[in-house]
Amino acid sequence: MGKIVRFQNRVAESFLTLPVCVTLVVLTWCFPLWGNDSDSFVMKLGTWEFELSQVWAEHLLGLSVCLCIAYVIAETNNSLQIIRIRTRLMSCVWMVLFACLPFVHPIGPPVLCAFCYVVALFLLYRCYQEETPVIQVFHCMFCIGVGSLFWIPLIWTGILFFFGFWTILRYFSWRCFWGGLIGLILPYWCWFLWALGTNNYLPLINHLRQLSDLQIPSFSLFLQWPTYWWICWILSASLAVIGIIHFYLTSFNDRLRVRTIFHLYFAQSLFFQIALFLQPNFYPVLMPLFLIVTTPFVAHFFALTHSRVSNLLFCLACMSCFALLVMQLFDFAYR
Repeated sequence: MGKIVRFQNRVAESFLTLPVCVTLVVLTWCFPLWGNDSDSFVMKLGTWEFELSQVWAEHLLGLSVCLCIAYVIAETNNSLQIIRIRTRLMSCVWMVLFACLPFVHPIGPPVLCAFCYVVALFLLYRCYQEETPVIQVFHCMFCIGVGSLFWIPLIWTGILFFFGFWTILRYFSWRCFWGGLIGLILPYWCWFLWALGTNNYLPLINHLRQLSDLQIPSFSLFLQWPTYWWICWILSASLAVIGIIHFYLTSFNDRLRVRTIFHLYFAQSLFFQIALFLQPNFYPVLMPLFLIVTTPFVAHFFALTHSRVSNLLFCLACMSCFALLVMQLFDFAYR
């Protein structure tokens, strides 16, 4: 007797899922901005001229980076076959959950760090069973270094990547270590040379000082979160826990490489949750990073299950995300 094809399976395997999600995300980004023409400027594109406000420009750039992240996630799934059926659910889960975070839609450290991080993950997993992966290791850590220029605490995730290299490569040589370390500090070396040429070291020094701007963990910081932040965190964390439990109960069906990749995803999701509890004031930057490393578990669960319970959870998750998006639109409309 074959498996029952439910609504969640049709959505996971449909070619229309990705275009529908992209359309929904674009509307979510652009609809609240209609009529906002403050600080407008003229942008020229060849013979065409467009009058664009600063708010529109920031949100459109943020949308472009979000779609680029979705493409890298899809390419990661395609090249490594993380989910063993043909599906675009990983990219769709990322876009929908990220669309529920309106406070990080404009271009800024949250989306830029997320883009650098997802590219670094793609390069990390491409190192699997490579004999001489020094160049890949260098490029991977270089992406982390570039991301830390926008938000310097991201540099601490380099520890996770070195652990990932050791786990994936099985034998992590000194050449790989020094190649990764050089890639990590290369952006700051370039910045130092620029500061040396302009004789202006203050921006670099102030940026490096932010490494020590960590607050003592306090429960009162969580109470300062807006209600919307709590709702988004509870929804994403609940889906992540369900996906993680499902994966570890059914991991025997996946190949060794896929299991290794998911182990790294789990280690990183745990790291970001601990960081969120220790530094809740970094919520706007940590949440997009957390979504990147948990969407594979969520997509794996919804794409490979066929039960009534999973179908019900899928419908509830879709309705919850839709409700959050509607709340966001009303919030902007009456602001």
